[in-house]
Order: sequence, then C-alpha cells, then structure tokens
Amino acid sequence: MEFRTITITEYLTQKGIAFTERNGELVAKCIFNDCDQDSRPNEAHLYFHAETGQYDCKKCGETGNIVTLAKHLGDTADDIALSPRKTTKPKKVGKGRISAEMVEQCHEAIPYRIRAYLHARGLTDALIAHFKLGWGQFYGRSWITIPIKNQDGDFEFFKLRCDPDDSKQADKYRFYPAGSTATLFGWDMLKNNTDMVVICEGEFDCILLTSIGIPAITSTAGAGTFKEEWIAHLKNLKKVYVCFDKMKREKRERKNLLLRLIPNYPKQPYTKSPCPNA
Repeated sequence: MEFRTITITEYLTQKGIAFTERNGELVAKCIFNDCDQDSRPNEAHLYFHAETGQYDCKKCGETGNIVTLAKHLGDTADDIALSPRKTTKPKKVGKGRISAEMVEQCHEAIPYRIRAYLHARGLTDALIAHFKLGWGQFYGRSWITIPIKNQDGDFEFFKLRCDPDDSKQADKYRFYPAGSTATLFGWDMLKNNTDMVVICEGEFDCILLTSIGIPAITSTAGAGTFKEEWIAHLKNLKKVYVCFDKMKREKRERKNLLLRLIPNYPKQPYTKSPCPNA
C-alpha cells in the first residue's frame, strides 16, 4: 500500500514553523543550521515545494522531503501519515499528554534571567504563577514552557518559546510532545461568554489582556493559523476583535481572518479595538 502523507503546508503549520508562499514554494528560515542567523527579517533560505514536500536550503545545501523532515524534528511516520497506520501497541489515551507534575517542575525551574525577561514583557510573578509558565530542556535546547490546555481544561502539550538569549536558535517556537497539533490558547475565555473576545497574536498578549479583564484567545501556531472549527465557537459572541501585530504579513493574516468571520468585510463600519495601543 502506498504511504501517503499530509501536505508540507499542514505539517509546517502543525509544527509552528513560520513560512511564506512564493510561486508554488514555501519559504522558511533554515531549521537545520544557522543559515539565517544574520538574515534580514524578510529573508529566508529553506525552500519547500508546496506539492511534493521536497526541500532545499539555498545556503547550506540541506535537502530532503517531509519524511526526512519529520525524522529531524523527532516525529514518526504516523505523525505525518494521511491515515495513521495501525500498530500492535496503540497510544494510551489520557486526559493530557503532559502531566501536572511536569508542568510544576518546569514552573519551579525558571531561572532569574528568564523571570526578568517575562517581567519586561509585562508578565508579573502572579501571572507567571497562574499560567504556570516555566523553563525546561527539550530537543537538546532550553525553552520557555507555556502549558497548553484542551477544551476540557486538561494539560495537553507545551508550547516552547526559544531562549531569548540564544541568538543561534533557528526555531522560535515548537510543540512538545512532537506531533502535537495547533489549538486555541484560552478555551476557558469562550465558556459562558456571549459578549466579546479578542483574537490576538500570541500567548503572552493573551495573558496580558485577560489580566486586565479583556477575554482573549490565540492560536498556538501563530496568526497564520485559525482553524475553521474554531470559528464555530465564536458564533454566539456579540463582538470579535482581531488584534495582530502591525507587520505586513500580520495585516494580511488579520484581513484573511476577518473575511472568514465577517462575510461582507470590509464594508462593516470600523470599531476601535479594546486592545491597548492597537
């Protein structure tokens, strides 16, 4: 039987790897070597063929396909299979893929410099404790850990943010365990809520908004990912604000999302966002 995989677009989105589309190719920062350490903001060297999944770094020469990429990122063939193969040992089904004990261990391990970094981002010790932000070693590097919960409120996976002092780290963020798929951060903000919510750029923005009484959610895979099934959870709200960064790409993603939320956008009258400095 032919082994069929998900598309490279789906896989990169699942793994939280940012990319842009150019003439049938997906272009991303090199995740194999330090090729883009000194690149300009809009410059990248890792090219993927959108249909075949074949990749080629124009700087270091790394080549391969979605299978070799999955292996490099610690995934198995089942993680990229279009129809996962049956195994004699099925995965255990539990309430969460990471444990509360693991979350607590990472939370207690935050070094002073990372706590200072979070403070500079506006996150107080109370917020750090409430959202159980932490610090841990994954995939051979150190990361800031953001525990992500599912709709039932159980811990599902870690969103890993790179060490702010590690300039050589190619991946800005990843998921742990490998194979975890994008979800919403802030599911609890939608429960029993018929008023309003803000869709923002990232988890830290989300935390800051909720801390001042503004219900907020965000995609764990960034502004470019907002699944169709999530939109259904917004239908009972009176107002939905989209508050992304002011970069060109984020403006495009904001408009794309608004077009999906509001069929006759941009004919709707402009409403000032509740986000500070938006």
